Amino acid sequence: MTSKSDTASLARSRVTLVKVFSATTAKARSALGDQITVWVADNPSVRVLEAVVNASSDREFHCLSIVLLCDGGASPPPLRRARGPAATV
Repeated sequence: MTSKSDTASLARSRVTLVKVFSATTAKARSALGDQITVWVADNPSVRVLEAVVNASSDREFHCLSIVLLCDGGASPPPLRRARGPAATV
């Protein structure tokens, strides 16, 4: 559960990157933590702000998803605005 102070802290932070890890097989689910550890180690400029864990299942499949909300370190590129009439092809 996220507290109000945690939510306020996340709102002040800059989420510039969302990384999703998911798995449906038992073998893949058991390896998910190692995959995340490797990804974090391979991306030292990325700061994980929050991790959201979700598990869902039906009669056949059990899905585990871990979503990392991150600050990717670099500023996002500025939005480009179209100038003049749109080109037609």
